Amino acid sequence: MSKAILKIDLDEENNLHLIAEKSERFKNHGFGMFLSDIKKGEVKITKDALEELLKQKSRGGLQGMEFWDNKILAWGSTSLDFSVPGKCINLPLKAKIWVKELFEVC
Repeated sequence: MSKAILKIDLDEENNLHLIAEKSERFKNHGFGMFLSDIKKGEVKITKDALEELLKQKSRGGLQGMEFWDNKILAWGSTSLDFSVPGKCINLPLKAKIWVKELFEVC
C-alpha cells in the first residue's frame, strides 16, 4: 500500500476539502493539479466525505474537480489546499468503481 499524499474531508459548508502533501506525484498544468495512476492508500478520505463524493454524478464540461475512468483525479486550482462543492464534481460511473477500491477510509 502506498503512503497517503492526499486527504479529503468535508469542510464546514459540506464541501469536499482536499489537502495534498507536496509530492512529485502531483502535476501542475498551470490551470490545475493532476494526480495520475492513483494507487491504493494514496488517498485517505473520511467516511462522510466518501458518502458525499459517491452521491455525485457524471457532469459535462469542465468542473472544479474531475475523476476520470483511467484513475486520474484533477482539480481546478494549483493550490494544495482546496475545497469544492459537490455540484462542481464530475464523477462518472467507472471512476466511482476505482474510487471505492483505492481510496482508504480513515
